[in-house]
Amino acid sequence: MSEDHQNRPPAGADVLAARFGTPLYVVDGERAAAAAADFRSVWGRDVTVAYSLKCNPLVGVVRRLHDAGCAAEAASGFEYRIARRAGVPGPDIIFNGPLKRPAELQRALAEGATIILDGPEQVRALSALADSASPEARVGLRVTPPDRAGADRFGLPARMVPAAARMLARAGLPVSGLHVHLGAYQLGPLPASGPPIHSVTVQYPLPVERFERAARQLREIGDALGGVEWLDLGGGWPAAPELAPYAEAARAAVGAAVPRLIVETGRALVRGAGWLLARVNERRGPGAAVLDVGITQIPCVMWKRSPVTPVAPRLGAIRPTDLFGPLCLQ
Repeated sequence: MSEDHQNRPPAGADVLAARFGTPLYVVDGERAAAAAADFRSVWGRDVTVAYSLKCNPLVGVVRRLHDAGCAAEAASGFEYRIARRAGVPGPDIIFNGPLKRPAELQRALAEGATIILDGPEQVRALSALADSASPEARVGLRVTPPDRAGADRFGLPARMVPAAARMLARAGLPVSGLHVHLGAYQLGPLPASGPPIHSVTVQYPLPVERFERAARQLREIGDALGGVEWLDLGGGWPAAPELAPYAEAARAAVGAAVPRLIVETGRALVRGAGWLLARVNERRGPGAAVLDVGITQIPCVMWKRSPVTPVAPRLGAIRPTDLFGPLCLQ
């Protein structure tokens, strides 16, 4: 799908804006499903593709992508409940994230979800709930990426994985897989003086080499555990047109005798399928306009360029225009 076609508002956008008012978020389910089909085709039928609800947790979006063959990756109890409301069965949900309350863990165990534990506290909490486990439930451990060891607040350092696996096995919940997630947001060093505020950069997609190293690390840890059934390589993947070298490098890193692979993706499926409809409410001279949306609706616009496309073509020359929102800031 061309970039121009992706940025084009959906058919009937003007009708939707008139009916529901603006600002209005609109998602084209057919485009999202087509993106999912393309993404899954690059990986192949033997790889599980899980849609990351954090990208867009609307029930209709989750249901549409599950119907298109995607599992659901829920990074919170809220997202887990959304996935179930969307009709995703427990065995098709990967329950992830740094906060899992005991009742949420118990429900996920009972409903046969794949539960990825994010730290030693979660290992202990789940061990105490082993009696609630369905035969379909699977347990995995999140591992700190190899290039962020000692600097990442998520997951377990590689050295702690064997002990965590032993604790779970004693509780009757053997570890069947491993997980890693690289993340697109990178923190810069703290300044030498002034407020202790990190600079933040967004790198998407990440370099192929980072995925390759992370996949190799998971395979090595899995081998040290005596073998695992699956490896979850997390998210951050590009969309289907740029995906092939990433998939090839990840497969090569885990080797020929590969456990089942799981990959997570969000923006690669829905970034070309969603729009925020806004209306020009007044003009401020020839080069500025006031809209009814601001950074409360599109916070990422502060550090990422977002395309703006008119719903209907306009006659005349194209000229630079400043767009102002209804807020005191933007």
